[in-house]
Amino acid sequence: MAASPDWKVYDKDGKYIAACKDPHDAAAIVALRGDGATIRWGHRLIVWTEGQEGQSADNSYDYVDLLARKRLDEYWKSLR
Repeated sequence: MAASPDWKVYDKDGKYIAACKDPHDAAAIVALRGDGATIRWGHRLIVWTEGQEGQSADNSYDYVDLLARKRLDEYWKSLR
């Protein structure tokens, strides 16, 4: 059996709504859900909060991907 995708999407109320294999897909979902929706790595590490970033997710899914992966990398480095 395959593992659950690592990129999780939550709505503004903290309700778990999706799991994605790619942050581009998660970006599309948070763009639809609007301000307060989050992308997380697993269920805890928030790597994107719609409405609190330099731009909205629907402006550039590539930007969301870049920033989410950068934040994840910084998290892993902080554990070393």
